[in-house]
Amino acid sequence: MMRTIENTVKYIRSKNAGPFWLTIDAFCNSVEDTEKVAAAFEREMIGLEPHDVIKVGEIEVEIVPVDHDAYGAAALLIRTPDHYIAYTGD
Repeated sequence: MMRTIENTVKYIRSKNAGPFWLTIDAFCNSVEDTEKVAAAFEREMIGLEPHDVIKVGEIEVEIVPVDHDAYGAAALLIRTPDHYIAYTGD
């Protein structure tokens, strides 16, 4: 039998975290089940340098260093075909 989140956790509770975000709480039966569920959501992380640009379709996101208290803090300059959006990280 293939293990799915439905047959691995005891309860699942969803929460509305914003207009385009959904978060879930998964209550597992054991530490082993918790580790299996967590492993299913792991993603490889990549490091970015200042002014690196990531493209997703027609959208570009540039990493822009900012002078905040947090080490490595960065703003995002998002370029779409129609608009530029600056996200300062505040």
